[in-house]
Amino acid sequence: MPIASTNRPLEKMMDEKRFRQDLFYRINVIPFMIPPLRERMEDIPVLLDYFIKKITKKSGKRISHVFEDVLERFSQYSWPGNIRELENVIEAAIHLTNGEEITMESLPDYLKESSVFPVGSKKLKEILEETERRVLLQSLNKYHDKLEAAKALGISKSSMYEKLKKYGMTDL
Repeated sequence: MPIASTNRPLEKMMDEKRFRQDLFYRINVIPFMIPPLRERMEDIPVLLDYFIKKITKKSGKRISHVFEDVLERFSQYSWPGNIRELENVIEAAIHLTNGEEITMESLPDYLKESSVFPVGSKKLKEILEETERRVLLQSLNKYHDKLEAAKALGISKSSMYEKLKKYGMTDL
């Protein structure tokens, strides 16, 4: 029995005479709805395991471990490309890894970025503080000078020192 899927509103399209009614009833025998991956994050470990086995069998590479921070990043990401995106990310990670473990470094660049926030697992204040700390650290690494970093961030010297003290970064 063939299976058909779409993300288009076929009922509405029939009303607008943009989809044939007879064809709709021919393919709409047993309708079911599968929620997007972002609504069922608990499926990620099972899917991860499945895709790793599938891709390593095809590629010949061996993957023995996925780091916890990778799993955490996967659970924080919204997966706009759904399961296909997850499979592509895993395939890329397998090909990009140098060893037998999938690490954050194995992931495509857009997943490494700190723009993926731990929504649901942390409060907004914690997320903002963690982000502020990362930005401060990144600025200090780039400019190697607290005053220049403060200037680049558009904050005063005293604000910079207050923030560094707040995050225990005064020795940087």
